[in-house]
Amino acid sequence: TNATQIARRALQAKAKEHITSADEADKAAGRKLSGTPPSGSTTALGSPPRILVVYHNATAAEAGRRRLGWLSDIVDRLKDAIKEHRKMRRSHVDILELYVDPQNPANITEFQKNVDEICSDESVAACEEDQVVKATGTVPNDPSFGNQWGMMSIGAPDAWSVTTGSSAKLPNGPVVAVLDTGVDYTHNDLKDNLWVNQAELNGQAGVDDDGNGYIDDIYGYDFRNQDGDPMDDAGHGTHVAGVIAAKGNNGAEVSGVAWKAQIMALKFLAADGSGLMSDAIEALEYAVDHGAHVTSNSWGGVRFSAALYNAIVANMKANQLFICAAGNEGYDNDAMPDFPATFGIPNMVTVTAHDEDGHIPYWASYGNETIHLAAPGANIVSTVPASLFNESLYTANGTSMAVPHVTGAVALMLAVNPDLTWAQQKEVLLQSGTPLSENDTFLTVTEKRLNVSKALQMTASLTNAVSYPATATVAAGATVNVTVEVDAVTAGQYGATLDIHSGGSSVESSLRLLALGGSSLSPALPASLSVGKSAVHVPSPAVEVPIANGGTGVLAVQVQDVTGDHANDFEVLPPRGMIVTVSPNQESHLVKVRCIPSKSGTRTATLHLATNEGSPAGRDITTSKTLTLTCEGASFGVSPPSIRERIPSNTANTYKIKITNEDAVKGLMYCAQLGMDTQIPTAPDYVMTTGDFFWFENKTAEN
Repeated sequence: TNATQIARRALQAKAKEHITSADEADKAAGRKLSGTPPSGSTTALGSPPRILVVYHNATAAEAGRRRLGWLSDIVDRLKDAIKEHRKMRRSHVDILELYVDPQNPANITEFQKNVDEICSDESVAACEEDQVVKATGTVPNDPSFGNQWGMMSIGAPDAWSVTTGSSAKLPNGPVVAVLDTGVDYTHNDLKDNLWVNQAELNGQAGVDDDGNGYIDDIYGYDFRNQDGDPMDDAGHGTHVAGVIAAKGNNGAEVSGVAWKAQIMALKFLAADGSGLMSDAIEALEYAVDHGAHVTSNSWGGVRFSAALYNAIVANMKANQLFICAAGNEGYDNDAMPDFPATFGIPNMVTVTAHDEDGHIPYWASYGNETIHLAAPGANIVSTVPASLFNESLYTANGTSMAVPHVTGAVALMLAVNPDLTWAQQKEVLLQSGTPLSENDTFLTVTEKRLNVSKALQMTASLTNAVSYPATATVAAGATVNVTVEVDAVTAGQYGATLDIHSGGSSVESSLRLLALGGSSLSPALPASLSVGKSAVHVPSPAVEVPIANGGTGVLAVQVQDVTGDHANDFEVLPPRGMIVTVSPNQESHLVKVRCIPSKSGTRTATLHLATNEGSPAGRDITTSKTLTLTCEGASFGVSPPSIRERIPSNTANTYKIKITNEDAVKGLMYCAQLGMDTQIPTAPDYVMTTGDFFWFENKTAEN
C-alpha cells in the first residue's frame, strides 16, 4: 500500500541517520538558529518513525483500538515495536511511535510487517507517515506603539474604544491557543496575559494534579519535548503572542490587538522552526479540551493529511475557528496547494500578508479561491525572548505575523459577544474588511484586508441577550431537566449561552445548533468528469467536482468511495468518509479529483458520493450519487514522480529516474532541468550525471 511505501521511506531515512558517523551526528546536533535555546528542542527530525492511524469515526476508532490492543497482547513482535501509543479522541487519530533497532536499521521487512498489521483493518480510513511542518479609538501609552503601523492599519484604536479584550462574561478575556515554538511566559509585556491552569499552578511539581495526562502544564504544554514547560527557544511564538495579546496601555514596549486575551502556549515547533504534524494534532486536541476559543497557526508546508484534516474538523465541531498562514513562498496556492492553508474546511480562515502601503508583498503566497484575507505582515514589531535576541522587541516579516492580527481581532469580537459561532466569526471577518488596492484585488477570496474596527461594529449588532425570569426548585439529590427550544427561522449555525443562578453561585452552559433544513444539489452532478491527461505515474492537476446548493438548508456531501478496475489511478480530496458542507445558494470548491495513471490509455472509475437531500431534518446523509471519472495516461512515463529523502550533511546519494516511452511510432525527446532556490544560503550541491537533452526510440531510459 501507499502507507507501507511511505513508512518504508521513513525507515530508510532513519537508517541513513543511524549510519552517519558520531562526528557527523555531533555536527547535525549543533546546527541551530542564532542564540542558544534553553532546551534541547533543536529540530523536529531524529525522532523514531511515527505512523498516524486515521479511523472512519468514533465507533471505528473504538473497534480499531481494541483490535490493536488484542494484537499487541498476542503478537510479541508488534508489542515490542510500538514504543508509544497516543489516542486523539476528538479527531479519531492514533499516533504510534514504532521502534527501529539502531543495530539493524535496514530491517525494512520487519517494519513493513508491523505497519501492514496495524493498517490493514477495515476500521482504518488512512495510514500516514508523520510530516515535518515549519513556522509560516483609544491610543495606548506603550513607547513602541508608534512603530506598530499594523495596529493603525486595521483600525485598532477605534476598536479599543469598544473593548480591549474582556467583558462581563469573559472578565479574563478569551483564551487564544498559540501553536508555535512556545511563548516566553516571563516576558514583561506577556506575563499578565497568560492562560493559567490553576490546578497545576497550585499543585505539586512533577504531579499530574488535574489528571489530564499532562504533568505541570501551567501555561500550556511542550508537545515537542513532552513536558510541561512551553518556553520559547526560537522567538517566533513569542512574536506571534505579542501581536495577539501584548498588554496595552501599561507604559511598556508594544501593544497587542487584544490587551486582555489569555495566551495558551502550545509548543510543538523546535528551535529551528520545524515540528512534527502529529504534535500539532495533539496540541489542537489539547486546545479544545482546555477551553481555548480560537487557535493561531503560523505554520504549514505539508502534503494533504487526513489526520490533520480530521483534527481541524474536530475543532470546528467544538466551535473553534482555525486561523492559519498562507505561506511565504510567493506561490499561487490555488495552483500549488499548501496544507493546512488550502484544506478549505469551513471553520478555517487563511491569511496572507500586506505591507504598510496595503499591497501584498512578492514573497506572500496568495489565492483567489483559497486565501481569504490579508493582514499586516511586513516590518511587524513585537515581543521576543531577551535571552535569545539580547533585546525584548524584534521586527519580523511573514504571513506568520499576519495571522496573529486576525486572531487578536477574533479575541476582541468574542469579548463583545462570547456566543458567536465560528461561522459568525468568519462571516464578520470576511465581510468587514477594507478593499485591497486595485493591483491586488484578485489575490484573495474577499479581495479585502483586515479591519477590526468594522468587525466590532458588526459583532455588536449580532448580540441578542434575552432574560428569562424562570425559577425552579430542585430537591436534594434530585434532577430537573431544563428544556431550551430554538426556533431556527433559516438554515445556519445558532449559538447561545444559558446562565443559571442559585444564591451566590452560577453555572453556564454553551448551546450550539446547526439547522440544516432542506438542501438541493442543483444543478445536478454531471454524468462524467474528465480529469485530463498526464504522464504515467505523474499526478495530473486537480479538477473540481461541481457542487452547488440550490436549496434553503445546508447541503452535506460525503465522499464514500472510488470503485472500478482503475480506481487506484484516481485520488479524491478530501478522502473517503469526509463530509463537505455547502451553505444555501453557494458553491463548493472543496471536492477535487486528480489522476495518477498507472498505464497509458484511457483510465476510468466511479466516484460514489452521498448527500442529505430528501432528509426531513437534513441530518441523514443517505442519498447516493455517482460520477464517472476518466483520464488519459500519456504514452510516456516518469518513475518515481518525486524523490523525498533526508540526507545527512557532508554525504552524497544517487537517485535513478526511469523514463518510459510506450509509443509504437514516435521517439521521445525530453529535457531534464534542475531548479534551485537561490535565496537559501545553505543549498546542497546537485550533480547531473548526463547531458541536458535526450532522444531515444521505443525503449526505457534510465539515468
